[in-house]
Amino acid sequence: VGSVTLMDDRLVNEEALNANFLIPPDENAYRGKTVAEICCVVIRSGTLTLWSLSLLRKFDVVVIGYGSRATKMSVNEQCRKLSKRVAFYTVDCRDSCGEIFVDLQDYKYTKKKLEETVECELSFPSFQVQLYS
Repeated sequence: VGSVTLMDDRLVNEEALNANFLIPPDENAYRGKTVAEICCVVIRSGTLTLWSLSLLRKFDVVVIGYGSRATKMSVNEQCRKLSKRVAFYTVDCRDSCGEIFVDLQDYKYTKKKLEETVECELSFPSFQVQLYS
């Protein structure tokens, strides 16, 4: 990916909060800010295996493209060790075959059903568990 551009100048509202896991559920974190401001993207280069937990703690989402299985397992495991939930994505494509893996850990969200709001929870397995199960 050469660049990522997010052009959503709407103020964060309940609909955006329920539809976008990049928006923290704390109203103080998003009050008065646009979706683009809250969902800003940071790209870092370097050897992933040398990243510390303190660096990973700064992110809400980590995305790895074209990494080795060992690297993917290591980074996913580090994301899971943090007290703050850090979502983990890995994508890869070889010729006409591709893969995507998503680990949102224990992900809680709400959705509207007619006139009521329903709280939901999904539990995602780690990369290692999914790979070897």
